[in-house]
Amino acid sequence: MTEPIIEQLVTEMPAVKFVKVDVDNDQDLASEYSVFSIPTFIMFKNGKQVNQFVGAVGKEGFLSEIKKADAV
Repeated sequence: MTEPIIEQLVTEMPAVKFVKVDVDNDQDLASEYSVFSIPTFIMFKNGKQVNQFVGAVGKEGFLSEIKKADAV
């Protein structure tokens, strides 16, 4: 559901790196970042987690969350 939106953002925001993790295959990573629901989106800045949210959002929702993360 969110994949087409993320694909758009990848093209529109080349300075932002988007990474997909299969939490079924990397349960340690999911545990480390307290991923209990899918989809979970985690944002990092300078190697530090700055934002995390759960659930499908529209493009404007992603842009808002990215903006929040950048403001930290």
